[in-house]
This record gives sequence, structure tokens and C-alpha cells, in this order.
Amino acid sequence: NVRGRHEYISDLEIKLNYQGTSSILISDLCNDEDNFNLGFDDQSDLEEIKCPPIDQEIYLPLTPLDVFNGSFAGGQWDLSIEDFAFLDGGEFQEWTLELCFTNASIATLVPQDHRLNICNDEPLLFSCYLDKQGLQDYTVKMWDENSEELSIQFTVEDNYLLIELSDGDQLPADSYVRLELIDINKNTVVSSSVINVVKVLGIAAPEIITPVNDSQLTPWLFNRIEWTADEDRSAIVQIATDEDFNDIILNQSVKEGNFLELEEELPEGDYYLRVALDNQGCLVYSSTIAVSLNLGTSTVDQEVTDLKLYPNPSYDKVYIKNVVDENAVFTIFNAKGQKMDIRSTSNNRGIKEFDINGLTQGVYFVRFVSEDLMTTFSFVKI
Repeated sequence: NVRGRHEYISDLEIKLNYQGTSSILISDLCNDEDNFNLGFDDQSDLEEIKCPPIDQEIYLPLTPLDVFNGSFAGGQWDLSIEDFAFLDGGEFQEWTLELCFTNASIATLVPQDHRLNICNDEPLLFSCYLDKQGLQDYTVKMWDENSEELSIQFTVEDNYLLIELSDGDQLPADSYVRLELIDINKNTVVSSSVINVVKVLGIAAPEIITPVNDSQLTPWLFNRIEWTADEDRSAIVQIATDEDFNDIILNQSVKEGNFLELEEELPEGDYYLRVALDNQGCLVYSSTIAVSLNLGTSTVDQEVTDLKLYPNPSYDKVYIKNVVDENAVFTIFNAKGQKMDIRSTSNNRGIKEFDINGLTQGVYFVRFVSEDLMTTFSFVKI
């Protein structure tokens, strides 16, 4: 199946290519009609393609697909589109390929993905489909672009081969490796695949700013987790009852913003939390934060009740009154979790003043940390 948009699709020729063999799917089709969304099969009864070809029907290709019969499927398949006019723009959006395996005596090994990421120079783990039960009389080898053999370990589980590449850190940042299934008795390659291996550049780990490490809170005060990040990335927030995160009780994705509002109150107990940023499929974890929830922290509850932020919303200044602890630390963050450089002053009446003239309009958060209390206020700059 192929799908895309183009303003004059008769300019296009679409081919399926594999190991030097090609099948033309369409060429010079439908004159000035726009866009395409259709499939191809040699067994289809539909020879004449309806224009515009966007009905998602399965048609006969311009040249047969059976030119690929008898090929080993474990290689790189390419779809090429050639635009002969160079006048009208377009976009190729999607294509899928369905392969039918026969019960051949020769084994076939097909990687589940032809593009793999190495995260932080860690071992590369991936799986391949194997159309044999076990690897009797076969072995697997991997080679780099210079035909140097790479060190791999592999295990067989049902019809899948699990492969670990341990020396991927020696590969260039963006390179290709060749995976081969070899008949030991004949010393011949029976299946070969090319895989693009990309080293993902590291990013700064997130830092959890709310709650602070070793916090002791009442359960209803543990309702928000905030973190910092160098740029907007989706994240995963995890809460567990053990430091090794074997017993994870919350595993929630956050697509936008550097915070998570907890929907349910957790019972009393000790918890551990961390945040992982998604870096092109590689997870970058924060340090682990420990939080203890206890109903007996009534003095903290009273201090939270006494603290007041006003006015809200505001355009120039905000104040927090009833600040008892002179050593308390106040930090202001925007909705993305980025720290704001804000000038503040205090007076002897327990009032903290913040100058927010330099902030753009939006929602901001004030984190308050004292010796026995951590809490967060929000306000709107107008």
C-alpha cells in the first residue's frame, strides 16, 4: 500500500526495489488528478485503476510483483518515487509491505526494525524474526561497514532471535551494519540484512524540583511533581515503593509541560520517584527522590494554611505573607519548569515581595522550601 499527495500524479513513477530487482507499481497515471492512496497485489481482479486513485482498493501493479518470488526476505526493501515534471510539489506519507513466507528448507532472518538507536553507548538489544525453530546448523554474524566482524551474543525464543551488540560504541555516529544468517555445513550466507545504527547524542538529565528529596508530607500535599528540562520533551513519571523501582505503582507519560498533577492521593508510606525524558527513544533518568507521607505532620499543615499568596492574578508584584522561617527558599518557575530570575525582598512583618514586571503573561509557580516544609503556589501574570 502507498499513500501520498501530489497535484499532478501522472508525473510520478513508483517502484518497489529489492536486491537489484524492481516492480513498477504505477507510471503516468490519471493525468492531472491529485493524490494517491491504493495497494497492489498480483492476485487482484482490479486491473483498471480508478481516478483519482484514493479509494484504498487493491489493484494489479503495472509490472508483476512475482519478480520477487523465491527471494530471501531478510534484506532492505526500498520504494522509489520519481517525479518527471519537477513543477508540482507533494509529500510521500506512508507505505506498507506484506511478505508471504513459504516453508522453504533455507532459514530466513528478518530484523524487526532496520533503524536502531544506541543510547548512551549502552549495549544494543534488538530482535529478529526467524522462520525456523532453533538455529540447528546455522549461526549469526554481524559486520560493520569495513567488513570487520562485530561481537554479538544471541538467544532463540520461539521464532525470534534476540541479539545483543556489545561493542556498538566503536561504531561511527551514523553507520550501517550487516546481519548474516550462515549455514554452518555449507559455509554460505542464506539470509542478509542491512541495519542503520544511529548513536543518539546525550542530553542533560532532568532535575526534579518538586518535591524535594527526603520530604515528609501529609498525603494531600503530595499532589504535584515538577522538573526542569533543557527543552520540551515528552517524559515518563514513575513512582515506586522501593529504590530499585521493582514495584512501580505509577508509570505515566507526560506529552507537554514539565509537571504532573497527581489525580489520586497516595496512602501513608515511603515512596521513590523519578522522571525520564524521551531522547529519540532513549530514556534519560533524573536522580531518585524519596518522599515520606505521614498523617502526623500537622505542624506543616498549619504552616501551609497560614501562608497566603496575593494578588492573583497580578501584573507587577505578588506577595506571600505569614512567612515565619527567615531561611526559607523561594524559587519561581514557568509552566515548562524553567527557573525564572526574579528579584525579591522581605520585611519584618513576614511578607515576601516578588517583582514580576519582567515576566511574560502566563502561569507561574512559586516553590517554598523551609526546614520542615515544601509546598508550591501558582499565580497568573497578566
